[in-house]
Amino acid sequence: MRTCRELEGMSIYTDELSYSLGSIKDICLLAGGSCGGYVLDGKKKDCALIPFSAGDKLTDKGLYVSCQEGIGVDFSAPSFLFSTLKKKMLQAPDGENLGILEDVYFCAHSGTIVAYELSDGFFTELSGIRKQLHAAGTLMNVQKEALVLNRT
Repeated sequence: MRTCRELEGMSIYTDELSYSLGSIKDICLLAGGSCGGYVLDGKKKDCALIPFSAGDKLTDKGLYVSCQEGIGVDFSAPSFLFSTLKKKMLQAPDGENLGILEDVYFCAHSGTIVAYELSDGFFTELSGIRKQLHAAGTLMNVQKEALVLNRT
């Protein structure tokens, strides 16, 4: 299992030659409930996407991917950047506030989002208490002020 916060700023290397593509600037999450890829803050392109692959290998040195270079980011597709989602209120379909989104957990093999890490705000941040909402296969609607989970 991986988290978005764990990957932010991590170096990305090509699998074969260990050539550095740059570092992870952001994580692309698909509306269907999975990781779409890693937004690259790299040497060749300013804003490129490295597509998620089950063959990606995470080590203490960085993330090794089979892709040789990033592709252009298509913002017309139903996807979201983690940086725009974090710190937003997460709500249940009935409008109940579940908490503030702090992190997203996804499966390293399939890319499926398996849980959301939530806090209740500033005072719970001081105590370090956060809760996990298990949400495999959950679709998300992004609204202006909040994120709404739609159970499938």
